[in-house]
Amino acid sequence: MAKRKKKKQAPISRWIEAVRENEFVHRWRRPFVGCLLMIALLSGIAIGMKRLERYVQSHISNQKPAQIEFAALPKHLEGVFANVVAEFEQEPWIRDELCASIAQRLNEVAWVKKVNRVHRFSDGRVEIDCSYRAPVAMVRTTGGMLLVDDEGVLLPGRYARDIDLLAIEGVGTPPPDPGQRWDAPELRAGLDLVQIFEKERFASQITGVSVSNYRGRQDRRAAHIELATDREGSRIIWGSAPGEEIEENTLEQKVKLLRSNFHRFGRVDANRGVIDVSVFPDRILAQPSES
Repeated sequence: MAKRKKKKQAPISRWIEAVRENEFVHRWRRPFVGCLLMIALLSGIAIGMKRLERYVQSHISNQKPAQIEFAALPKHLEGVFANVVAEFEQEPWIRDELCASIAQRLNEVAWVKKVNRVHRFSDGRVEIDCSYRAPVAMVRTTGGMLLVDDEGVLLPGRYARDIDLLAIEGVGTPPPDPGQRWDAPELRAGLDLVQIFEKERFASQITGVSVSNYRGRQDRRAAHIELATDREGSRIIWGSAPGEEIEENTLEQKVKLLRSNFHRFGRVDANRGVIDVSVFPDRILAQPSES
């Protein structure tokens, strides 16, 4: 009977079996495994602590107050928005609705024409970019001088006379709330003239526009609009509002006469007490000044 051949063991199997039978390995295997487990545990704790630290730092950073800034704020509006900033300066800069809330609040400020952008940066800054309303004229009322922009929107506050702005007198419609358009056709007529004159070299010599008799509401025979100059007692009879001329000089003809006066005499009123630019297209009509 043939002898059964002994199965040959693979080298790796023999090594494993030898290790199992090795008394030294048996003695140190458990402590070694324990050390590995301890190292793994400590590594896990260290990684967890790092993650916790980053989370806490991130949470603290996210909760810090917003740093609100304005881009290109006009000089005459410095300080106007202090109350708006105070409302949001303690808000966490990361709050989802922060930018929308600021934009909504800014839209309630009469000086703001349009909120272009409220942008939040990663460093905690919130930058505000708006288009602002600028005063172009003052309106004289019984309660003082009021400011309006080129669209006739009333701006906040009451002011002393500012010689750098034309004064419109005789507006019969009561003023609206600040931020609302002053719906008065006579005011619109005055503002049209203000915007026409501001482009002219003689602009600084015209100081006021009187619309008291707009469309002849006080005296049908008198001029609807008169201009005041920087020379006391001097008046320019203008005539009808721009676009409403009937049997009188056009807007262009009237402005041309004022330019001619300024060129010839250095004075828009030709150094006269009262002149009329509504009658003759080629010359002014001088009238005796009232004593």
